[in-house]
Amino acid sequence: MLRRKGKAVKVLEFPDAIHAFYCFPELPDSGRLVEEIRAFIGTNAPTHHPDA
Repeated sequence: MLRRKGKAVKVLEFPDAIHAFYCFPELPDSGRLVEEIRAFIGTNAPTHHPDA
């Protein structure tokens, strides 16, 4: 649905991760997820418009 509306979408899969793995910062996949989210937001966030 988001793609059909022209929005950026990135699907990440962590097949070996436990449920809610992102709650455990000591897990390598947790850090990887945070970095992936950060990069996606940095690439896809709207730029600030001075008149907004």
